[in-house]
Amino acid sequence: MRLEQLYFFTILLQENSYNKAAAKLHITQPALTYCIKSMEKELGVTLLTRNTQGFSLTEDGKNVLEFSLSVTNQYQDLVSKLQKPNAAYNNTISILASPLFTELILDPFLDSLYKKYGRITAYLIKGETSVTVQQYQSIHSNFAIINRLSQPIENKNISYKLENNTTFLEDNFCCIPLFQDTLGICMGKYNKLAKIPEITFTTLPELHVPLTTFGIGQFPIENPQNELVLSSNNVSFHTRSMNELGAVCCLYYYVYKQYFAEDDSIVWRPFSENITETYYLIYPKEHTLTIAEQNFIEELQTYLIQENLK
Repeated sequence: MRLEQLYFFTILLQENSYNKAAAKLHITQPALTYCIKSMEKELGVTLLTRNTQGFSLTEDGKNVLEFSLSVTNQYQDLVSKLQKPNAAYNNTISILASPLFTELILDPFLDSLYKKYGRITAYLIKGETSVTVQQYQSIHSNFAIINRLSQPIENKNISYKLENNTTFLEDNFCCIPLFQDTLGICMGKYNKLAKIPEITFTTLPELHVPLTTFGIGQFPIENPQNELVLSSNNVSFHTRSMNELGAVCCLYYYVYKQYFAEDDSIVWRPFSENITETYYLIYPKEHTLTIAEQNFIEELQTYLIQENLK
């Protein structure tokens, strides 16, 4: 039996779902099922019984879970002793970030960090659509992830972004650039806008097309003609809206790449103004970084490079 199997078994029980556990472990559901079946075959016992809530542990399964937790904890202790930087992760780190950034970047990053070091206590404080310096100052956390536009946009509904473009930020905070991304729109490949040579952010509402936005944070764009705005957390809902209703969705490229890039029916185009936004990790200048915080920043930057975001 491998240590990996015990770890997989522990995560499966934590998530109480094969699909959720497989997603968290970044493996396929059949691979996880095979892992559990292999453990049962090797031990000669049944570990799980299925029920209406998912599954439950047998008595043998409870014994294996107790053993799994003991072994994985001992392994984490060993890693901490052998590699000094790992011990620094015993500190608690909190990060204020937007829901999309948290879901697409920070959640999988923290999962990878846990696999690498075992011991790390980090929690996320999900901010609004885009985190502002003012929000960060009102919430106690080690770091915040903020967005800064490469150029101001004449649109009163996105003034919150301009709050992060003041000298106040540079005077009071250390700003570590994480990556830069481009703003554009998603649409069905047969949408009438797909044939327009230039699409600008400021004139998009004048084109009279329905808008679709993610429910976890609507994109603040003026809509004076009251075109239909569809909001949902369901990606397939947005795909259908873009194809069947001719709706468009304003998204940064890293979001498009995660949700729609493999769908041939959806295309993404940047705005002609070449609007980019840089993501920064910030913390107060008067704060001296702990070893844990320094390592956290280095690991995050390395992760972004590996994910081709930097």
